[in-house]
Amino acid sequence: MVEIGPGGGRWTEALAPLASRLTLVDVSERPLEICRERFRDATNIAYLLSPGSALPGIGESTIDAVWSFDVFVHVAPLDQARYLSEIARVLAPGGVAVIHHADGRNRGMLPSRQGWRSPMSRRLFAILAAERKLSVERQLDAWGPDGRYDLAPFGDAITVLRKS
Repeated sequence: MVEIGPGGGRWTEALAPLASRLTLVDVSERPLEICRERFRDATNIAYLLSPGSALPGIGESTIDAVWSFDVFVHVAPLDQARYLSEIARVLAPGGVAVIHHADGRNRGMLPSRQGWRSPMSRRLFAILAAERKLSVERQLDAWGPDGRYDLAPFGDAITVLRKS
């Protein structure tokens, strides 16, 4: 499994027990340092400093799952397309990617909150994924009991992709 942009390890804590091997990828060394310290006893976590929208050192078709939450909402569409190319490259057939991304902010549909938000939509994200032979299994903006976790107020979505 690969987690793109682990931050302080909020999702890493949930993902690590599910993965035989979890690679945390970030463009900054600081989040990786924080996670190294926080998960110092975990033997199944690897750390990868990336130069950008690349997953260097991860072999082709070797990953079963990719997860990213609260990262792509800040990544430019061209870089998201590059990440999707890399995700398509590293996912094994049948592998799944779950990506949280913007859905309409900075496109006149909803005002941007403080801080930069990517001008992405779920439609554009699906097109970019399809161009890379990743099929969209589902796009959602809420999950959990009674939609408890709702991304709609933020103008965000989660897209679940599968490599055939």
